[in-house]
Amino acid sequence: MPIKVSCACGKSFAAPDNLAGKKVKCPACQQPLAIPAAGPQPALSPLGPPSPAAAQPGSPLPSLSAPNSLFDEAGMKAAPPGTIACPGCTAPLAPGVVLCVKCGYNMKLGKKMGTTVVSADGVATGSSGHGHHGDVAQTLLARAAASIAEDRRAELEKTQSGVPWWVYLFALFMAVGFLIGMTLLPKHVALYAGACVIVMAGLGMWFFGWIRVIMIAFEDSALHGILCMTIGFYWMYYCFAHWDRCSPFFMMNFASSFVVGAGVGMYELGDYLKDGGEETRNNMPTNRPVIVAVVDHPLTTIAALSHPIAC
Repeated sequence: MPIKVSCACGKSFAAPDNLAGKKVKCPACQQPLAIPAAGPQPALSPLGPPSPAAAQPGSPLPSLSAPNSLFDEAGMKAAPPGTIACPGCTAPLAPGVVLCVKCGYNMKLGKKMGTTVVSADGVATGSSGHGHHGDVAQTLLARAAASIAEDRRAELEKTQSGVPWWVYLFALFMAVGFLIGMTLLPKHVALYAGACVIVMAGLGMWFFGWIRVIMIAFEDSALHGILCMTIGFYWMYYCFAHWDRCSPFFMMNFASSFVVGAGVGMYELGDYLKDGGEETRNNMPTNRPVIVAVVDHPLTTIAALSHPIAC
């Protein structure tokens, strides 16, 4: 038979037997309301006249199968066995659940928690107290997409970092100037000038890569920076230990040794080509023996110098 229930807000209504021992929302104030268990029905006596109260017509109680009962109109349904109904959205929840993922109702706090919707770029676009499983999935997918995009940007920055664009432009101007100098100046002078420029450029590359690694080391800690600045082997160790940040500058430092070597070789070539390449051979000492011929004569002694004989 229907169970009479009274809410704290003052409303009273009859609940069907299948809701006995369950929690539902009050149709008037929407607060959780516990339906008491149905008590044992009193035994009917077969004898005796009917009571006067029973003979008086009264308002009929709602039937269990009536489609227009109070709970049906409120949209309430019995929770499946082994579950509890969410007070916020009447969704079935497992026992012991703290938060309803459908509407955000917190069982411990007794109220709904706000949910924040995050866009694809990681920016919060709004908040709502009625979240759904689809919203949670969309938020997770958006965060994953933003993380992948951030990783791609970081990888692109690592591959493009290192030597700035103006260094390549300076190298291009120097190469063009060197070619012009080779055509206008003597070969050995042009090679001397080009060698000096190339050696200075190589030393500049080496210093730039060295100081950039030291700056990165100081960002981690002062101890790393001091060790990199004073101990060469530790500088190399730090580059390999932090290869993701130091690799461009280490490769620049490594390439500078070849640039300096090319400049030294060009200087030696200019020294060889000076004066047509004959300076070294002309400066070598040579022995020039002198042959003296003495002729005895009563009147005159004749001494003649012969032509030098190269040995």
